[in-house]
Amino acid sequence: GETLQSQKPSTYSKTAPSSQKPFRQNQIRELSNAPRSQVRDGDRKQKEQEISTSAEILEAACNESIPGLTGVSNFTVFLYCKLFEGENGPADPAMGHMGLDLHETCSDAAWYLSAAEDDFFWVHVCSEFFAQEFNNTVCANSSFWLQRAQQAAAIKDYHFFNQSIDSLCVQLSDEEPLKPRLADVCADLQAEQESKKCFLQRFFDMLPARYEFDTSQLCVEPAPLLVDLLHKLSVCEMEGGEREGVLHTVGVFLRKEQNATLKEDLLSCFSPVLWDLIQQNDNSSTLRVLLQEYFQMPRDRIRSLVMSAEKDAVKRFLSHMHQSWDQLQVETSQASQQELQAMETMTSAFIHKFPRVTPELFVDLSQFIPFMSVSDIMSFPASLIVNDSVLTAILLSALQWSDISQEAHCLCWRAMLTDLKPGHRAMLYSAVQEVMALHRDSRNITQQVNCLFPFVPLRKLMQTMSGETTWRGIGTYRDAQWSPQQAQFLFKKIREYKNITSKELRYLGVIAGGVSCDVLRLWINSTGFTELLQTLSELPGVMRPALRKCIVEILRKQADLDLGALSSGFAATLPVTMIENLPNTSIRAILSYIQSHFVEFLKLPRYKQTNLAEKAIAELGPSLAKGKVDGNLLDILGPLLPFLDRDSLAQVDRRALALRLEDMRMFCIPKEALRDISGILTQKELFGDPSKWEVMDVEHLGRLVFALSAKQINSIPLTVLNKDIVEQVLAGQRRWQDSVVGEVCVSRCTDQNYHRQQTQILLRGIVKARSRRTKVPVPSCADIRGTFPSAWTSTQLRRMSLDELKECMEVLGQDSSLSSEQRRSLWGKLKQSFSPVRELRADQVLELGSVLTEMGDRELQETNLTHPAVLAHLGTLTQWSPQKMRAVVLGVMRKCRLKAEHLSFVDLATFGHLLCGLSSSEIRRLGPYNLSVAVVFLRELSMPCSEQQMEALTSHLSRPEAFGPVSAWGPEIFTEIGTLAAGLPDMALSALLREQVEGLIPEAVALMSPQKMAVVFSALQLSWLSAEQAWAVTEAQWAELDPEQRHAVGLARYEGDVLLELR
Repeated sequence: GETLQSQKPSTYSKTAPSSQKPFRQNQIRELSNAPRSQVRDGDRKQKEQEISTSAEILEAACNESIPGLTGVSNFTVFLYCKLFEGENGPADPAMGHMGLDLHETCSDAAWYLSAAEDDFFWVHVCSEFFAQEFNNTVCANSSFWLQRAQQAAAIKDYHFFNQSIDSLCVQLSDEEPLKPRLADVCADLQAEQESKKCFLQRFFDMLPARYEFDTSQLCVEPAPLLVDLLHKLSVCEMEGGEREGVLHTVGVFLRKEQNATLKEDLLSCFSPVLWDLIQQNDNSSTLRVLLQEYFQMPRDRIRSLVMSAEKDAVKRFLSHMHQSWDQLQVETSQASQQELQAMETMTSAFIHKFPRVTPELFVDLSQFIPFMSVSDIMSFPASLIVNDSVLTAILLSALQWSDISQEAHCLCWRAMLTDLKPGHRAMLYSAVQEVMALHRDSRNITQQVNCLFPFVPLRKLMQTMSGETTWRGIGTYRDAQWSPQQAQFLFKKIREYKNITSKELRYLGVIAGGVSCDVLRLWINSTGFTELLQTLSELPGVMRPALRKCIVEILRKQADLDLGALSSGFAATLPVTMIENLPNTSIRAILSYIQSHFVEFLKLPRYKQTNLAEKAIAELGPSLAKGKVDGNLLDILGPLLPFLDRDSLAQVDRRALALRLEDMRMFCIPKEALRDISGILTQKELFGDPSKWEVMDVEHLGRLVFALSAKQINSIPLTVLNKDIVEQVLAGQRRWQDSVVGEVCVSRCTDQNYHRQQTQILLRGIVKARSRRTKVPVPSCADIRGTFPSAWTSTQLRRMSLDELKECMEVLGQDSSLSSEQRRSLWGKLKQSFSPVRELRADQVLELGSVLTEMGDRELQETNLTHPAVLAHLGTLTQWSPQKMRAVVLGVMRKCRLKAEHLSFVDLATFGHLLCGLSSSEIRRLGPYNLSVAVVFLRELSMPCSEQQMEALTSHLSRPEAFGPVSAWGPEIFTEIGTLAAGLPDMALSALLREQVEGLIPEAVALMSPQKMAVVFSALQLSWLSAEQAWAVTEAQWAELDPEQRHAVGLARYEGDVLLELR
């Protein structure tokens, strides 16, 4: 029977999947109980006889009246005998009611050491589930280590490996006296070579807990086996002198070893152990060597090293590194690009290791502040950022930024001014202007001026930059990363000052991207026009849509121009019919480009994405001719796979795809492909019918569960969708959405309403009562964090305890999808802890986040919301009602004793959406110049103003102090004001010229009311739209257009390809 069979597995894994639970004490009890509970009436006598026979045999073994049992280890018999004694009255009455105490047994050194010889599986049980007893038992028997090693060396034959480690150990044993244990290992190496046994293998065999694999594999392929080895080493204590010897050994090895891969493998395993040794010995010299090695490791290895280490070990390492930072002498000014990137990767990994950063932990991280991304900083809790010790750490670190190179300066400023909220950007820009005015002669200030050029408001540029100034300083200005509207303005100014040639255009650098289509057409017949187009296509950054459209139209008419000269990035955006005419070398270059710039691929229209994915098969995958997309082709396609057309997806080899599901979990799956992908995943060769899934199926799929239809997700059994597995899926989805590809995919390729529906169905077994007899669950803070706040009803949120709500306050306030009713319930519960509201601190206001939008009007006016950082955050919230916005604006202006005409450009940018809390008459009293400067910070917001308020804003921009009359605006001004252009009066929009229409950003087109678009734009004007603008036209807007207008938009979308437009 089962009780008489050896249970030894061939391999051992520390983390068993949930479908294969580890061997626990209750499973041991099943050795005697299971057969009896499984008998059937028809076989009762036979079963009873078998059980009786088994019991007799085992009893004999326990009484030692028979020598043993074939195939069953002595210790397995010993465990059964313990159970047998418990059932039949043991000699020790205390044991009678307890049964087997495996906890006590694992503390018994005598059996443990014998078990290590006879039955490794039980050693694993103890080491995994009774770690402290394992440590005390094994590590206390230090003599057993050497005894085991000597025995192994005497009876086994191995081949020699890794002479560099071996030689190093011998060398170091001469250099520094070590404690006997380590000294004996090193001193005996020469003798050990005769038995062909490598160092790692010998070291591994010193452990009393043996593993079921050939340890000689350590000599061949050590990396996969070192993880378990280090787990055992990390729990065994060493004495002080020996620790120093180990650190010295490691330090010399890292400095002298030339094999980078070998060092990476060892550091990936040993790092947590080394961190603790370094801290215990306060050894900054070894820490310095360790850091230098980390800086040379690939970025993915650094990330996995940090993320795989235990949190407590990482915290101790950070604390020690912070205290030793001055001794480490890390010179950022002399660091290579690779080292700087390694620092950024390490910093990001440290931050993501701890979802909730405390002030103490932030201080330990403070030396990494120059390497933090703005998104990382902005992800910190609001209460953390306003903490005094944190602010001090930020200030002290900022003083050291002068040591960073100019390139790093520019990257830092660019990230900050691009990713920050509008109010924060305006505050930072204003503060830098003041600093620059005080320190004009500083070299660092000069560097920062060059970095800040792209973020200078167009209105200020119009004041300071003439054509002559720009031309004379072209050596400096040509390499600045100007925005499209700035480049247009500067090019126009240069043309007013000097009639430049096509050859001179190529020396304008980024400013050349501001060339108008009319000027470009003047040079069509000039010598070197192809080279000119090549130069324009290779400019850094994204080409403005109107210029791209102009070049495409020129290429269509000039058949003799060489398309192969265009950059791969530009060629990838060409119309489908033009890509067909590209040479194979260009096609392959495009495919290479989109693999390394996949975000740009995601921004293309769907039909272009499919065309390029199919091109990849045609160019790189001849196996499709055999009727199958095989494994090799899947590897070539990579993330392009979900963008294939339906016929090609049907040819995908299911078995090959099953082996690549881990990669596929990181892919963007566009909404158009969901049906086909779900069809593949639910075929018999892969996962089959979701209604028959088990937990391991959902675990394996991960976030790919969202590739299924809502109906298929609903069919997954609730027993499978338990809390742990659902939270695991949601965590994977959140991690993916936080990636660069995930963020763009969600915004451009995903139906977000449908995704929310899928998520609610996935959560149904957690957030809803499972039957009519059970109560509706009340979430804890852990439940809120594991799912998301808006998944729970307003009633469930209201029933949460106040302590749980307060603990989760920041998570609740950051969920933008909470309904008005949910936010109102939360505030109704929380305000008892936050009363009186006039005493709310800035960090508390920030924690409340969107919940604040459901305060009463009087409460909003009484709350102190004047802190600039607070107001900048509130100005980005989209949940405000007009009445609440009015209450906030009135309260702030009364407390600050401000009037509308006194608001600076920083104030206007800080208000953000809250500008719509001003009445139309108050908007007309704003300073036109300040508003024209502020628009660069407001241009991406979707303002929740009424039509009258928007017209008041935009008409104010046409004042002489701002940009002047709309009829005189160039395309650069329309681009500068961004989404605000949607609020221009009907008369102004209907009179726009082609160049002015081209200046509208796609987001402004999408924000126009459907009726307004149909009335103000003629079919001719709509035909002037770029492809990007045309694809921004919403379904509601399309429904209001007449057939002629729709045809114009369709041709613009498909860039004049009539057949595609008709299809």
